[in-house]
Amino acid sequence: MCLLVFMPEGITASKESLENASWYNDDGFGWAIRTPDKILVGKHMDFYKAYEEFMAARSSYNGDALFHLRITTQGGTNLDNCHPFYVGKDQLSVVAHNGMLPVDDDKTGRSDTRIFAESLLPKRGGISFLNGEQSLTKLEKWAEGSKLVFLTANPASKWRYVIVNMDDGHWGKDADEGVWFSNSSYKYSKPTYKSYGGWGGQSFWDNYGSYSVYTSNGKEGTVTKTTYKPETTQDALREELMFELQHHAYELAETLLDRAYGDGTDLDDPTIAENGYYWTDGE
Repeated sequence: MCLLVFMPEGITASKESLENASWYNDDGFGWAIRTPDKILVGKHMDFYKAYEEFMAARSSYNGDALFHLRITTQGGTNLDNCHPFYVGKDQLSVVAHNGMLPVDDDKTGRSDTRIFAESLLPKRGGISFLNGEQSLTKLEKWAEGSKLVFLTANPASKWRYVIVNMDDGHWGKDADEGVWFSNSSYKYSKPTYKSYGGWGGQSFWDNYGSYSVYTSNGKEGTVTKTTYKPETTQDALREELMFELQHHAYELAETLLDRAYGDGTDLDDPTIAENGYYWTDGE
């Protein structure tokens, strides 16, 4: 799912937008900056460490760049699955992705994007596969409902960067003029936290339990979440699971709707597979 942000040469997304998005896409963070002869890459599980490292690099290199904020949908939640990924063994080309790719889980803990970058695309010729118009069209159809950004300094590529299914995202305004976003999750404001204490210097939890409220009033809607600290570990795990499901659900719904109704494609149509919609390791 995630949020994928592309910044053309000389342009940088606002800290406010990236920080806002980090509250809703918080399973890992990564960035890349293109230079004439290499691709700089950084990854962290902590947003602020990733952002600080990115801005430090950005102060010296103003080439095309991307920033990725992850929500786990396949594979483990760890640094290895943070975007971007090198394209096979090509250290001059990287890819990052927002959505769900039609890739089979290989049971190794790798995410769908990582499998695509490390195993599938290299078998198609790597970054040079994107040189052909027909190849790009095929990739856009295969990745329907998803968005991908490639950055490359590889001389074998015709392009400095490629945005696949660009029209499914949008270009920012005001402080983010010229920045491309894969979805609108950066428009929601930072959640606020309120805690309620007890009496006589003791917290409410010391006597009965604790209670907290998270609210977020965004430009495109309102998200409100009320949580409390349950009295048993089992209940606590159940509450945490319910929160995570709600937290991830909006991106999943957005992608499924795009695939089902974006251009009239029906997810249940068996001819999608018959027409070579899926890539596999065997191809």
